[in-house]
Amino acid sequence: MQLENSLISPNTSWPLSVSYSYVFRVTAMSIIFAFTSCEAFLNQKLPDFKEVVMPNGKSYNKTNIEYFGLERKVEAVSIFTGKDFAAKHPQKMQRLLKLKNLREQLIHLKEVKQGVATSYNDIYQSLLELNIKMLVNTVKAFINFYEPKLIVNYARQ
Repeated sequence: MQLENSLISPNTSWPLSVSYSYVFRVTAMSIIFAFTSCEAFLNQKLPDFKEVVMPNGKSYNKTNIEYFGLERKVEAVSIFTGKDFAAKHPQKMQRLLKLKNLREQLIHLKEVKQGVATSYNDIYQSLLELNIKMLVNTVKAFINFYEPKLIVNYARQ
């Protein structure tokens, strides 16, 4: 509520810069942790003592696959489990790839020089436009696709 009031009302004791800083921190943490949870989950789904034969004909063990990017890792888990998230839910897969991209932008933050000032306007704008609820629901759907009902919502009390 403080954030909402600060962004809407100029008569607040909480400066607008603090509000934007808060939005940036919370959204950045949400992105990083959401992506990390997807990758960690995929790593756990990989077989410990079997190799996965990828479409290129090569076999990879769990240790190799853990270093794959998100798309190839999803592909490997799909081959092993017989469940193809990317094929079944292409829009959600695109959201996960957007999540990956945002996470990489945050981790490898690049500044844009504007005269003597440094600007991070593009990443700030992306974070302000991000629908965190949709992000959480996409990650939940992704994990529950492979492990139904692993993540459930509990009623607030």
